Order: sequence, then structure tokens, then C-alpha cells
Amino acid sequence: MARYGRFWLSIDVFGVAANTVFVLWCFLDDTFQLVVVFGYIAHLALPAAFIWLPLAIVRRRRISIALGAASLVAFVWLFGNGVIRSDPDPPPAGAAEIVVLTYNLGNGLATPDKLIPMLRSSGADVIGLEEVTPETETALSTGLADLYPYQALYGMGIPGKGLLSRFPILRNELLELNPGRPDLRAIVDFDGMQITIIVAHPPPPGLRRTGIQPREGTAEQVDALIAIIEETKGPLIVLGDFNVTRLHDAYRRLEDADLRDVYRLVGDGLGYTMPTRFASLAESGSPLGDIPLPPVLRIDYVWISRDWYPVDAWIAEKAGSDHRPVGARLAIQHELGTPEIVA
Repeated sequence: MARYGRFWLSIDVFGVAANTVFVLWCFLDDTFQLVVVFGYIAHLALPAAFIWLPLAIVRRRRISIALGAASLVAFVWLFGNGVIRSDPDPPPAGAAEIVVLTYNLGNGLATPDKLIPMLRSSGADVIGLEEVTPETETALSTGLADLYPYQALYGMGIPGKGLLSRFPILRNELLELNPGRPDLRAIVDFDGMQITIIVAHPPPPGLRRTGIQPREGTAEQVDALIAIIEETKGPLIVLGDFNVTRLHDAYRRLEDADLRDVYRLVGDGLGYTMPTRFASLAESGSPLGDIPLPPVLRIDYVWISRDWYPVDAWIAEKAGSDHRPVGARLAIQHELGTPEIVA
């Protein structure tokens, strides 16, 4: 009986902790460590607090019922859109459609023998790539030249970026918003419309004695990227691995910059993209790195300006990376225009 009492005490203590951090998240920002951690684990912690709710009801444990119900409400409020979505406005008749894909290649984990067939079968018109190695750059430039004749590839390992396109890339440049972590910006001629595409990859946070902390230069990179987004005129697509979830400040700032998360609007399910394997073990050659993992984080995104109509979004097939690709079908009214380029 004492053991049974300790069990419910543990459940109640965890429920108090989960609900308390949720309340803190509602009022505080990412400068507070608990809020940062909650952003990465809320989708796991809250269900762990309310999974016992049916048993608590049967046992008539009022405190446990209240805590579990509060956690359930918080979860539905935060993640309910992954199950129930509102239909966005349909594109106008005759709107031009484009399929885009973003994929973090895992610094070589997505090997060319798997990557090239996957990209060929993806149906994407434009593909943004992160963590492109020199070897991958060489393989893609030759192995996909027939399908994607327009390429901007920078094989630099983890900072490497790439853009593959069926449509002409009029110009491209690396944006040194964070020394050693350049983002890629390109202007693509999409059937007469000039659209801006940015491939971005801010660094992941680091685990230190003081907790989960942003790496040097990350804040400045995000600030500069958002400034460019806000000042860019015309159709804009931002692809990339942002290393944050929907519950973090950087995500909210991208929304405040008038971007829209396509998967959140028209995707099915929660859309987790990583991890699919133990990346560090795979890079070291350990057989444990081949063990498949169920993704539990959504940190890879397709963002669009309000010029676009989101039609569909999905998690695409993987090709060996520790991430899953994100695909999206977009539509736009066929109007000519030239985007303004911000220095």
C-alpha cells in the first residue's frame, strides 16, 4: 500500500512540475532555461502527465485527475492543430504550382547512392539542402544535372548549403550572417516570376553546465535573417533546419515576420523530422548508428510569404540522414515581379 501511495505521489509531483513549466512558458521567454527545455520536450512531458488520467478517474484521485486534466488541456492547446486543422484559402483558378523540399543531409550520412534516387523520386521542383559535404556536392552536380540543371552547391560539411532547381537560378549568394555558418539566398525564375529562396541553418544549442545554451553567433544570425526576411519584397520561400520547435522564440519571431509554416497549415500529423538515427554513432562507424529511431522533434521547416497559397505538405522519405525531409506544394498567382534584394 505504501508503494502504491508513492506511485501516485510521483505522478502528482510530475504533474505539478509539467503544469508549472507550461505556465512559465506562457509568460516567459527563452532566456529562462526551463522554458527552453520545455520547448523541446513538451510534446513528451505533457502526455506523460495525463496518460494516467483514466486510472486516476477509476481510483477517484481528485488531485491526480485535476493535474492530468490540466496537462491534457495544455497538450491539446499546444499540439491539437496536428490532428485538427482549418482549411486554408484555396488557390485561385490558374495559379502556378511549385513543389519544394528541404533536407538536412546529416553531414554525409545521406550518402549519394541513397540520396540521388530519393531526390529523383521526390517530385520536387526546388530542393534546399543543409550540411552538404564536398563529396556530396560533387555527386549531386553530376548525378542530378539532367533533372536539376540549375544548381548552387557549397560543399562545406555542416555549414554546407545547396539549392537544386528545375527553374533557372538567376543569381545566388552566401549570406555571412554568422561567421562560419553562411545561409544561402537565391533568385529563381519561376515561369517568369522572380522568387527569393533562402536556405537557412542556424546552429543547434549546446549542452553546458548551465543547461541548454545557444551557440555563439546564433542570436545574431537569427536577428539578421529575420531582418532580411522582413525587408524582402515579392514571393519568398525559406527552407531549412532551424533547430527550434514551434514553442521557441525564434519560431514566433519568424511568424511575426509574416512568414507561415506550411506543414503547420496543411500537413498531416505532428510532422516530426529528427532524429532518425544516432548521428554521432553513425559518423564514428559504430553499428549502433544504424539503429532506426522514431523522430520526436519538428525542427525542419518550409516557410512562405503571404504571396503563396499552401496546398499540401508532407514528411518525405529519408536517405540515411538523421533528419527526415519536408516537402510542400505551393501555388501562386502568375504575376511578374522582381524581388528587392536586401544587402
